[in-house]
Amino acid sequence: QEVLAWAALGIDAAAWRALPGRVGRGEASALHGLPLPLAIEMLQKLCHDAAAVACGAAPRFFPPGSLVAGANLAALSAWGRELTRLATEADHPWIVDLGVESLVEQGRQALKTARSQQQPAQALSLNSPR
Repeated sequence: QEVLAWAALGIDAAAWRALPGRVGRGEASALHGLPLPLAIEMLQKLCHDAAAVACGAAPRFFPPGSLVAGANLAALSAWGRELTRLATEADHPWIVDLGVESLVEQGRQALKTARSQQQPAQALSLNSPR
C-alpha cells in the first residue's frame, strides 16, 4: 500500500534510488511538493541506511551501492535526532518548503564523506534556477 501511495505522488523506483545522491548534493527539489510527514519519513529512512552503511552494515531501505560509505556517524545521529523531533510536529502548518530545504541541507552535511568535504558543493534550493 505504501508503494502505491508513493507512486501516486510521483515517487517511483528511480526517484527512490536517486534520493541519497540528490540529498547528498543538497537538492531539496527531490522532495518538493510532498507532504512534510512523508518527506521526513523518506529522510529518516535515508538517515537510517546511511548510518548502517557508515557502520559497515547493509542498507535496509535503499539498494546496495546507492549510499556512499564513509559518512560521519555523529553528523548522521544529529540529523536523525532532528528528523525525529520534527516528525512529531510534521502536521503543524508551517512553511513546508523551507522545512524541507533545511532538512535536506542537514542531510547534505551529514552525508559528506572525508573526501567530499574537500570539495565544496553548491546546494540547490527549491527556488534555485535549474
